[in-house]
Amino acid sequence: MKKIIYLIANLLIISIMIGIFTSTIYAYDKYGNKYSGLEKQIIKILYNGKGGKVSCGFDSYQNTSGRHEGIDFALKNGASIYSVADGEIIRVSNSTSLSTLALYIDKLDITVIYLHSNFTAKTGKITKGERIGYEDDRGAPGSPHTHIEIRQGKKISASKSVGDYTLSNPLPFPYWEKILNMSVKPSKPSITSFEARSTSSIKINWKSVS
Repeated sequence: MKKIIYLIANLLIISIMIGIFTSTIYAYDKYGNKYSGLEKQIIKILYNGKGGKVSCGFDSYQNTSGRHEGIDFALKNGASIYSVADGEIIRVSNSTSLSTLALYIDKLDITVIYLHSNFTAKTGKITKGERIGYEDDRGAPGSPHTHIEIRQGKKISASKSVGDYTLSNPLPFPYWEKILNMSVKPSKPSITSFEARSTSSIKINWKSVS
């Protein structure tokens, strides 16, 4: 009997430790949805702390053909959106078929591409936290959101996603880590390696982050 109690106690301790470990990798909203620390940080900056959600993760198309080359974020139609990094805006297009803003970060030699929003920012230098426009559905009728992807080098347009099964962009989380100046303690598994294994299987149920 003592052996059984001892075994149960050990299993309980292991379960608690697993719970603690998991909570260091993910943040949970009030509905139980999982969001990585990086995604939470992006949401906070993109919408200036007003809320928001991940509506489609990296390479996480569920009902669309192709490979999703970025991450989709959503708050509401007309919500203000802000620059997630210091850099230079090298292109702004507000085409109703697909609006685009390209933000080049010279010191990292990467470009952050925003899609679908109504962009009010002009080309030139910009700092993290400056307003760049308002959420819209340009190129995504009836589904206002802001698509963000990271491309290596100086680019002015997004990679093709819909109907294209070649994944052109690298896994974005190591780049977001640099952009957001986030550090991961070496004593713990990095968020990046965890995301690499799990991002494509995350199910989003369109409920906002609390």
